[in-house]
Amino acid sequence: MHRLSKPLIWVTALFAAFTLFNQKAYSNIIAIDFSRVQYPAQMQADIDFLKTNEQLYNHWSPNWDAPITKTEVVKKLRALYDGLNTIANKTTDTWLLIGDVAHYLYNLDAQEYYDKAVAGYRQAQSLAPKDYRSYWFLGNHYSLSAEPVLAIQTFQLAVQNLPPHPSFLFWNEYAGACMFAGMYGTARYAAHQVSVIQGQTSKIEADVYKMSAKSVKSPPADTTMQDKEVWGFQGRSGRTLILNSWVLGTQFSVDSVWHLKVGGYDKHLSYAMIEPDQITSKKGVAIGYSFLVLVKVADENESLQQFLDKFTAKSSDRKPVNLSFSKANDGLAYETKDPTVYPNIGGAHGYAIAIERNMPQFPGLKLDKPIQLPKADTGKVNYFVAQQRNGRINAKLYYLILFDSCEDIHEESTAVFNNFLNNLVIE
Repeated sequence: MHRLSKPLIWVTALFAAFTLFNQKAYSNIIAIDFSRVQYPAQMQADIDFLKTNEQLYNHWSPNWDAPITKTEVVKKLRALYDGLNTIANKTTDTWLLIGDVAHYLYNLDAQEYYDKAVAGYRQAQSLAPKDYRSYWFLGNHYSLSAEPVLAIQTFQLAVQNLPPHPSFLFWNEYAGACMFAGMYGTARYAAHQVSVIQGQTSKIEADVYKMSAKSVKSPPADTTMQDKEVWGFQGRSGRTLILNSWVLGTQFSVDSVWHLKVGGYDKHLSYAMIEPDQITSKKGVAIGYSFLVLVKVADENESLQQFLDKFTAKSSDRKPVNLSFSKANDGLAYETKDPTVYPNIGGAHGYAIAIERNMPQFPGLKLDKPIQLPKADTGKVNYFVAQQRNGRINAKLYYLILFDSCEDIHEESTAVFNNFLNNLVIE
């Protein structure tokens, strides 16, 4: 894969400032153990130059104002790259360094080094597939090459292989990648890990909070919003659509042929009604059923039990059950039956689940997905403006999930409902 001839810039002035802080202050080269690179003594001067001039090339810039010319820097790094490749017994750290030097050359507009950086990091992965650094370095390379989806996918592999005490710089660069990918909740989480390691609020956490607050605005509980301001589609896989609500802190998947109706936010609540395809009963009757996801700001004097009772108290046969979903989310659940409702198809048979959530520490963390940048013109710098969106309502929320079905298709419709719950996220 070869990237565009000029970098894409996914920035406003806000993101430009973040780039300057995040990339000029630190570089992941400090996580390389140079004693394991095993380079010859005559290469020491080139290594010293590399370490002391990182600010020139650890990020791309359209401007050059250093006392040394860009041509001279490129020449020195090319020589170092070639020299490192002559080392006979290359270790994981050797390949990480080769990848970094290639990454720096790419940042200096030596386009052919994009693939060489990727190759170096992947060689490191082949030697040490559990070493988080190779995924981290490659993820950072993708991020700074305007490949946010690849960047996040690769950083997540690093997260899966983290040692007990990872470098603060990993979290620093992961936070930067998440900011560029529009994953503000995850960016805040990653930046906070730097603060945990340093024992005080880190500069990157302060910067991330300040910058993300300009792109994400949490609406007050006492407001009204149209349905398109509350709900939106975040992705698609085949026939499956992912419906997301940053405002309500929830996400679920639906089949594109199902009937879906969503409401705006008014009087402290909103909802989504889902009607899957009808199921033909053993009697040959096509029967419909539905799921309701209702989200409401919790009343000050109403418990979760009282909230659930509002919707289930009239059921003639109601009993508490331990559903996997309600148990995993510390919620309440009832199985409900009523033979007087839908008597011609066996009577009503469904479930009601109630969950409560306070405002999470990192809103959006469970909902974040990397944005895909628009296609850009080659041969020039392209600027894209980060879009603003609503964040989660800053209040305790009650979630009600109602499954409305009947006895004649209970088993078949429950299977669909359970699959729906498997893809339902509440944060």
